Amino acid sequence: EKFILAVKQYLCLSLLKNSVSNIADVFKLSLHIFLILVTYFKHHLKTEIGVFLSNIFLRVLETANSSFVHKGFVLDVFNKICQD
Repeated sequence: EKFILAVKQYLCLSLLKNSVSNIADVFKLSLHIFLILVTYFKHHLKTEIGVFLSNIFLRVLETANSSFVHKGFVLDVFNKICQD
């Protein structure tokens, strides 16, 4: 319980901040950590996962300001999530 609470309070907040980074490596690492959270903690983080999907990743795909590299990373994440 304490671990899940810490993940919600600190890791998810940090991921939210880094998921909008213009630096491709930072963005990619944030997506990788997000995938780990989805894989191992999806039952505990349903609300947080929904926030990431709708407010960060779908917006990356929708906006013309996002690079094709960032959009490709997001599509890869969606592909991996759908495979599970």
